Amino acid sequence: MPLVPFRTLYKSILKETRRKNGRVFLADGAIGTELMRQGVEPCDILKANVSNPQMVFDLHKSYIDAGADIITTNTFAMWDPKSLDRDNLAILMGIEIALEAAGESERDISVWVSLSGDCAEKVLKDRVFRWSYRGDIGLLIETCMNATQSSRAHRVLEDAPIRRNKFFPQVSSYYFQSDGSLPDGSTVEDVSGDRLASNAHSHIVGANCGDTPESFVEITSGLRRSTQRPILMQSNSGLPEIEYDGKLVYPLSIAEYVNLCMRIVEAGANIIGGCCGVTPDHIASLRRELQLR
Repeated sequence: MPLVPFRTLYKSILKETRRKNGRVFLADGAIGTELMRQGVEPCDILKANVSNPQMVFDLHKSYIDAGADIITTNTFAMWDPKSLDRDNLAILMGIEIALEAAGESERDISVWVSLSGDCAEKVLKDRVFRWSYRGDIGLLIETCMNATQSSRAHRVLEDAPIRRNKFFPQVSSYYFQSDGSLPDGSTVEDVSGDRLASNAHSHIVGANCGDTPESFVEITSGLRRSTQRPILMQSNSGLPEIEYDGKLVYPLSIAEYVNLCMRIVEAGANIIGGCCGVTPDHIASLRRELQLR
């Protein structure tokens, strides 16, 4: 099937957002922690796009087979903006691997480029990335720790001399603490209000990871009160514990995670998915539950 352009997907999401009990779109789960589960070291997650592209491809395919409508690229893990020159190939490879997986699907799939709030501005300033970027895929600026990280990234796109009137779709996703605030003290209203100039760039707003999964229900309610835009919510599966063999174990069972996600949907989320500790099995179970809704 051909790749679903972000603009087409966005129109469908908007339509469903305005309907009572409209369709909820399903995003994928974790990329980094899933690759770690398969033996990739944390420092090598981004490099896996080059050293083991088949593993990354198979993970995307697992999420597509589980029922995800949206897959995100394995590009979030560029933690250090200073490493961009070294990591350029891995970032571009990550995008191509996701596009290939989507292209081989029998269903319509949308691809979003995942960039951390810390690194997005630096990546988007890079000439190689801008020349390579396709306007039919989304930009997910996620785990933003303050209210300005995503808006600074968008200003880079607006100022890019090679923009050529491209449509730069952007999704802004924030990291909320257990008290419902960002680490810099910003509130839900500070990052989601439709009238905020700093938020004018975001086609979709939401939250990912976070301190506690349970807080995502109230955060979703707060976002829904503050904005008419589509809302993306991607909770983790709880804070991990380290077993004796060094493996990370996430506390929420699949059933508990699915139950939480359905409460998040009832609170107003239009796109639901997962973050750290959420696997293709979680997404498959969530798809089945959404189909019963």
